[in-house]
Amino acid sequence: MRKFRLSVLIPLLLVAFIPAMYAFESTMSVEGGINLPQDDVEGDNVLMGSWAVTYDAWVFGDLGLGIGPWFTNVKIKNDANDYHSSLEGVNLYLKYKPTKVLAENFPRHYLINRFSPFIAVGAGWSTHYSENEHGIIDDASPDKIGGHLTFPYASAGFSILSKWNTTMDIGVKFNMFDTDMIDLVQGGDYNDALLTPYLAFGMHFGRKEPLIDPEILKLRNDLNSTNLKLNEVIGQLNAVTTQMPEFQTEIQNLQESMDQAENYIATLQTEYAQMDNKLNELTNKVTNLEQRVAQTPAQITQITTPTTPSADIYANDIRQLQDTQASLTASLNQINQDLAVMNQKIGQLDALTAQVNAIKGAADVSAYAKELAELRTKINNYEVELATIREDTVNLHKTDNELTTSINDLRSRLLTLNEEIKKLSEQPKPEVKEEPKVEEKDEVTKFEEELKNNMIHFATNGTSVREQDKLFLNKVADFLIKHPEVKIEVQGHTDNTGSSKINETISYNRAKSVANYLISRGVPESQLFIKGYGPSNPIASNKTAQGRASNRRVQLVIVK
Repeated sequence: MRKFRLSVLIPLLLVAFIPAMYAFESTMSVEGGINLPQDDVEGDNVLMGSWAVTYDAWVFGDLGLGIGPWFTNVKIKNDANDYHSSLEGVNLYLKYKPTKVLAENFPRHYLINRFSPFIAVGAGWSTHYSENEHGIIDDASPDKIGGHLTFPYASAGFSILSKWNTTMDIGVKFNMFDTDMIDLVQGGDYNDALLTPYLAFGMHFGRKEPLIDPEILKLRNDLNSTNLKLNEVIGQLNAVTTQMPEFQTEIQNLQESMDQAENYIATLQTEYAQMDNKLNELTNKVTNLEQRVAQTPAQITQITTPTTPSADIYANDIRQLQDTQASLTASLNQINQDLAVMNQKIGQLDALTAQVNAIKGAADVSAYAKELAELRTKINNYEVELATIREDTVNLHKTDNELTTSINDLRSRLLTLNEEIKKLSEQPKPEVKEEPKVEEKDEVTKFEEELKNNMIHFATNGTSVREQDKLFLNKVADFLIKHPEVKIEVQGHTDNTGSSKINETISYNRAKSVANYLISRGVPESQLFIKGYGPSNPIASNKTAQGRASNRRVQLVIVK
């Protein structure tokens, strides 16, 4: 009985502490599990429950301080060592449950907002009352000033946070006791301990993260994607810009080499022309000399012929002709040597000309010029794309700011309207006669019929309110402001194109878009209930385009 009073008193104290829970984020849970005793008795474990109430205060962000009172029973069946033990205690621990790193977060309107792991370590104080079938008792109850340290205490598992701030934990915890007498058998290698798989349900208090509108979340995701693409384009542009000086230097060097080669070719061509002229002159001179050499023997023979009356008269002529022949022969040999040298030089000139032409061909920079032009074009395209991306980024920032401002304005107007409604409700109500009630009822009935005959339609995958539907929605807003007691269910529908999951999201966003427009016209949010039905309630056949267009709609239904 004393143990029961202690187990109830501690949870009551925690409940009394609820007002302080909202000072910072905290979680209060109720745990239930099954014990797997780690003792010195080998036998059949009778599965018995383990219960606890825990309070976690997240005073250091993802790291929190926790306290958890608990009680349980253990029963082992062994022919010689049957025993039953009841235990209770309280643990203090540090608990780490990440909210960003290692955690999966979802938008606030989703059923599950967060899925994250957790781990806890700590220590505590516990008591027990054990008895076996032989009447042996070990009592470490508080009234006997008993008890023992629980160390270590550890737990680990996974936690789920819902959009209603409720939590569910699935984990396993381990308690080791500073005693070996819970099983009434002493002398084992280790002290007695409990291993407990458990399931916990709780409530999270003081949650501070703001409600993120899906449209703003989508814009922010688009903005992040645009920034990534912008960084990628900037990186490519920087890489091309870094390579540009190398290409320009290489092209400049090739251009200089080509200019030098062309100048060298021009010089060689001039020298070649001069040598060609000289070769022609030498060729003519050789021809004349050969003719004179050929005529010399005949002249000598004629002079030395015996029929000549006086050979002495021509002795001088003979010597002159012989000297001339020797001179001509020497000149001819010299000319042949000069001609051979010139032919050698011409061969060298031809080789140099071929080499220069090869250099000129290798120095053709048309390919480099083409590549340079392509790089410049690519840079220009990157600059245009970069300017477009920057403009889109500015527009996304602007749209994000406008949406945030609009939401804040709507919330301010909603608070103002709620205050005005509260003031009006506090004023004495005038007596209502029967005739105005009948008239008001007729007016509501007429409005209900008008709602049935008018629906708001959308384009395929569209969620924006069309201009032609805003006139009717303005009338609806005026009526709802005039009749605050009337509540409307904004029902979104789609055709059967696409998956059911996508259509349910689109139908909800359509209903949300219409509700936001009514709120922007001054309708209190408390008068509107948003619901997306997807393709489940068609009013026309989805086999035709006209039927599908009719099914892409939002209906306004009075909630009775």
